[in-house]
Amino acid sequence: MATALAYKIEEEKTPSVSAWSTFPVCSKDLYNYLLEQKFGKRTLKLPRKSILFSEGEGTKGFYLILSGTVRTFKDSPNGQRQQTLKIYSPESWVGLRDAISEDSYNKTAECLEDTVVIYINGEDTRQLFNQDYRFQNAILKYISKECKSAENRIYSMGTKQVHSKLAEFLLSLKEKYGSEINVKFSREVMATTIGSKTETLVRALADLKAKGWIEIDKNFIAIRNEDALLKLMEI
Repeated sequence: MATALAYKIEEEKTPSVSAWSTFPVCSKDLYNYLLEQKFGKRTLKLPRKSILFSEGEGTKGFYLILSGTVRTFKDSPNGQRQQTLKIYSPESWVGLRDAISEDSYNKTAECLEDTVVIYINGEDTRQLFNQDYRFQNAILKYISKECKSAENRIYSMGTKQVHSKLAEFLLSLKEKYGSEINVKFSREVMATTIGSKTETLVRALADLKAKGWIEIDKNFIAIRNEDALLKLMEI
């Protein structure tokens, strides 16, 4: 399967790393700062189901998501099951930790809809990380936050019931998209995100709808009782 770099539509000349030297620690969001810089980058327009990178593939760089939705996932050893690790929305990035560490990608990243990303070369990123302590500090804080989030999710996956995990997932989507959520991925993907079978996920959605806590209209899910979902999340 072709990866994202096969869809290159624009490439900018790579300047020296000094272009990063004025990185603002507090005044700007890291994503917006990366977006504004004139370092080497490629803008990619990708169709749905495009693969940004695959598990085990050598690291080339990372991606800023301008529009669309991306998920990362891992396949089981026999290839029969998938576990979705995270859903990425616009104004986020994917593959940064791998680009800095120079390890192989430990997951696969797939576009869940037509998506526009900016590819940033890993060598430029590592140079900046090694030379600019302010950028280094910002990235370390980001990775620390991601690790904490992953630990909380592992706890949730291992201790909570399906309805509780579903409530937690829906509330996380609300934080990104608001109370009216246009779900850009299938029920199968949603099920792999919370670690359940698809039919179990569908029944849980129906239960929440029957209680009046959510409304469902095709790909749209509306949160109608956030307090109830918050209480359910703690069970």
